[in-house]
Parts: sequence; C-alpha cells; structure tokens
Amino acid sequence: MSKQKLPPETVDYDASGCDYIKYWSDRQYEHQAEKIALEKLIPSRGDSILDLGGGYGRLTPLYVNRFERVTILDISERHLQQAQVMIESLGLKGIEVKKGDVNNISSKNSSVEVVLIMRVLHHITSPERVFKEVNRVLQSRGLLILEFPNKCNFKAVVRNLIRGRWRFCLNREPYEQAAAGEEGIFYNFHPKYIFELLRTAGFRIEKRISVSNLRSPTLKRILPLGVLVFLEKVCQVILTPVNFGPSLILRCRKVKDV
Repeated sequence: MSKQKLPPETVDYDASGCDYIKYWSDRQYEHQAEKIALEKLIPSRGDSILDLGGGYGRLTPLYVNRFERVTILDISERHLQQAQVMIESLGLKGIEVKKGDVNNISSKNSSVEVVLIMRVLHHITSPERVFKEVNRVLQSRGLLILEFPNKCNFKAVVRNLIRGRWRFCLNREPYEQAAAGEEGIFYNFHPKYIFELLRTAGFRIEKRISVSNLRSPTLKRILPLGVLVFLEKVCQVILTPVNFGPSLILRCRKVKDV
C-alpha cells in the first residue's frame, strides 16, 4: 500500500526521523514553562479533551485526571505508538490514541468539551481552517487552549529594529522562519492576526499567557532549571501584557457556530 499523501503544511515526522522525545528531553525549561501556563488555563474537571497534534503524549499526564474522556490525535504513527507505550507504562486509563489530521478532524460535531493545540500551529498555512474545524467539534461554550509562536516577541522586535526593519511588527502577515524541507514549514504569527482569525471563527479570547519568556541558550546554561522555572512564573504574570515571549498560549471560549 502506498504511503498516504500528507497536506503540504503537515510535517511528516515519520519520514524525517525526528526524535521528538529527545527533542523535549533537551528542553525541560520550555516544557515546565508550558505546564505552568496550562495549569491555569485547562479546567480542573471536565467531560472530554481532544489533544490535537498531541504527539507522544508529552502533556497527557498534566490533564488526564481532569477529564472522563481523553483523545490524542496525531498524524505520526510513530509518535502515537510512543504515546501508547507511555500510557501503558504509567498505567493511565480512559485514553484513546487516534491517527488524524488537524485540518480535517474525524470527531463528530459538538462532541468535545476542550480542544488543546500545543506546538502545532507553526506548521499550519491556513489556521482559519483549523479554527473552523475546532469550532465544529466543540460543544456549545467549549474551550480551545491554543499555543502559537509569537512573531512580535521581544527578541524578534529588537533584532529587526537593529537591522533597520522598522515596520516588522506593523505587518500582520505570518513570518515563515524556515523554508520548506524535511522538517516542514515553520510560521510565526502576529498576535493580532491570530486574535482576528479566532474572532471570525466564533471564539472569544478569555485569557492569554506569555510563555518561555527566558528562552536563551546563555540563561539556560548558567541558571539551574529550578531558578529558571521560578523566574518564568514571575515573568508570565509581568510580561504577558506586552506579549514578551516567543510563545503565547490562549484560552478561547466558543461563543457561536460558524
């Protein structure tokens, strides 16, 4: 049987040989920074959660005990196999592991209470299509927890000002950080661009958090992980109003069908 052709914006992790578990083992600060934010954004109790692009289940231990039904959906068969191993090794229950594409979600209409999208949107050329699909599968008043790379983070703004690109953050179009290749595309998005797409897709943004505010090879080398995590907690409170960090995580409420 020939291999299924993927949408052009979908990263084929199975073909690229990317070891996502190793990738995150080297990024414990970023992982902890996201957990701090998600603790505040994911409901403490609920009926169902759909982790779109959930990979090997990196964040599953954080939310699995909060929901009656948990589904991890990913395009990578290898990552889903790793997720299954993780689930069995931790003795987790009530988790469905399913292959699928975030651009065409197989879930039924109005069947999910919470949708989680972490570290996925940077591979998507048409976020509006994904948001429309999420709206379709979410129940009335359901929640979308969304992470996206912030085009106008502090380091990017300074770097472009130094290079004389004064209008960098006035342009709301996505910025493609890397050319297409075996690792796929990587888009950074202007916050206002994403905010407008979400409103059009029937969502109201309830809360946002600036994440990984101290992402710096130098800081990660000289400061212990515990110190970085403590400072990250403080920075998430102080720096969110100015969208400081390289990632933003939003909690969005579905307010209408589209």
